[in-house]
Amino acid sequence: MIRLLLVEDDANLCYIIRGGLEDMIGGYEIMTADNGEAGLRIWKETHPDVIVADIEMPVMDGYEMVRRIRETDDVTPILFTSGRVSPKDVVKGYELGVNNYIKTLLSRKSG
Repeated sequence: MIRLLLVEDDANLCYIIRGGLEDMIGGYEIMTADNGEAGLRIWKETHPDVIVADIEMPVMDGYEMVRRIRETDDVTPILFTSGRVSPKDVVKGYELGVNNYIKTLLSRKSG
């Protein structure tokens, strides 16, 4: 079973992604956090196999969470799911150590 940490502050989007991975695809154990600080704490406690995170979140954004994770972990795959995919945003994410982006059209923050 793949242990996935999903860090997303939009409760509806989190529900959709979690349901799709657990119920439709299967084989995933999903842990969730609604901000980067909580995501960082869960990452430290559980060491998931993969992280899927939003960028724009309260308390701590996805960029800062990835920066902190990459200080000690350069192996765990991290994907951003975000409406923010301008070249500047994408470059910043890759420079911090994110592995890939998934464009999200469902997010109320997309643009």
